[in-house]
This record gives sequence, structure tokens and C-alpha cells, in this order.
Amino acid sequence: MKMRHLLCAAVMVVLGCTSERPARSLQTADPEAFSAEVFAAGIVSSDQGESWISFDPSGDLAVFGRHNANWGEHTLYVTRREGGWSDPVVAPFSGTYGDRGARFSPDGRLLFFSSNRPRPGGDPEPADYNLWVVERTAEGWGAPQLLPAPVASPAADAHPSIAADGTVYFASGRAGGAGEWDLYLARPTSDGYAVESLGPDINTPLPETDVYVDPQQRFLVFVRTNDPSGFGGDDLYYSERSEDGWSAPRNLGDAVNTPEYEYGPLVSWDGSRLYFTSHANGPADLYEIAAQEVAVGAP
Repeated sequence: MKMRHLLCAAVMVVLGCTSERPARSLQTADPEAFSAEVFAAGIVSSDQGESWISFDPSGDLAVFGRHNANWGEHTLYVTRREGGWSDPVVAPFSGTYGDRGARFSPDGRLLFFSSNRPRPGGDPEPADYNLWVVERTAEGWGAPQLLPAPVASPAADAHPSIAADGTVYFASGRAGGAGEWDLYLARPTSDGYAVESLGPDINTPLPETDVYVDPQQRFLVFVRTNDPSGFGGDDLYYSERSEDGWSAPRNLGDAVNTPEYEYGPLVSWDGSRLYFTSHANGPADLYEIAAQEVAVGAP
């Protein structure tokens, strides 16, 4: 069985993979066109599965995930740039439950992530995935806190990205969406958050499972699964915001997308680099490419 089929079977309830694949007129990916480079090969990207990297505003501290072969275990790791990148260590708040998809807030004070750890006051067994946040201080990391309802829902909620005003963009399998998984935003209010769908400009009957938002909310890089006009598996798409809403999503092309799975997009704080996860060469690794090469950036 191919790796992308194994991946779908292992994480159906998390990534929105479906056993019913639409009829395809897939684009043909040119293997020579894939021009992204492996990030920190042999240190961060290894023979294990790495995904979803995020950097603090200094660019000298990164948090990323590693998972086992069947996607049953997810752990967050920390690495620091000390000339080169240091050997990763398990984040102090991770290692017991499934933690993945970490993203720093633009001020670097908070780290948001997805986790199946038990909800406070509930069943002590692992839950479905929810969004959690942990504060980073000069003394270290605090205790993770669950983002409250309506961000937390009876369905799985995952893969947050945070704008400068505190708005949280994320993926969810909650009821009432256009498909199995859709993209939402949660705006801070005086007593919590107000959640709304990104709407038909972005969400379709296909799964939209992962999102990066520019801190000023000028553009998105997001993941759509099994698009008949894509390259196969998860592809990276791009949309810009105007007064009229979000532009028609554009596939980022075979410089980054392959017939396998690409996800976990992140744009560097200075806008110069696009980071993402790809299964193009076997186990998941982290890749980077000049954002200009795939026309990603502030409009």
C-alpha cells in the first residue's frame, strides 16, 4: 500500500481523508520541477517523520512535530539556532499525548497547537483533537490551556495559525460545514471567541485541512485534499484577501506539490521563505523554498 494511502487510513478522523476519491483529471507533476530544499537535513529533518515547523520572531528557536510510522503518536520538539540548529529535544509540555501543528503567535509569547490530551474536568482518556495554547516566558513554558467553546467543538479541531490581532485560523470537522473538513477563524471577544467559516471562497465539499494566515490577514496558504484538478493527496493552495473577500484559490504548482502529501505551510516572519511538510521522498520531511518562487507574499 502506498504511503499516502496508509496516511489516509491512519488519520482519517484528523485530516479529513476520504475513502471515496473523486474522479480526477490530475495535473502531471514534473519531478524535476520540485525545487524545495530539505530543512536542516540530518538534524531536524531525519529518517523519522517531521511536520509543522514554526519559528519564534527571533528566528532562532523553532518548534516542530515528529510522528511515528503509522501516525499514532505525535510529539513536539524544540531546536535552537546556535550556529547551526541544535539537536532537537522534546518540548517540556509534550511527549505524553498526541501534540502536533504548533504555531507561534506573532509576538512570540504564545504557542498554539493541536492535541488529543484530555479536556479539563472530563474523561481522563485522550480526546479527539482540540486547540491548545501554552505561554512562553523568560522562565520557560507554562501549562497548556484548552481554547474554550465555540473554538472547542464536539468534532476534531486542529492546525491553528494566529494573526497579529489574535484571530485564530484553524481547520475543523465540525457539523454544518461545506465538506468533511473546513477552515474557520475565531475572533477574540470580550468573553472568549466568535467563530465563523471562511465561506465558499475557500471551503468546498473537499477537505480543507490546514491553514497558514499572514499576520495581517492579507493572504492564506492552505491545504486541500484530493482536488481533482490538483496533483494528488494534499496540495498547497494560495488566496489573497481584498474588500471583496478571498480570491479564487491558486494551486502553488509542482515546485512544491507532488502526487504525495504536502501540508503544514508556514511563511517566515520576513516573508522570504515558505516552509512545509512533504512526503515526496518517503517519510515526511520539512522543506523550504523562496516564497517569491511560488508567488507567495503580501499583495
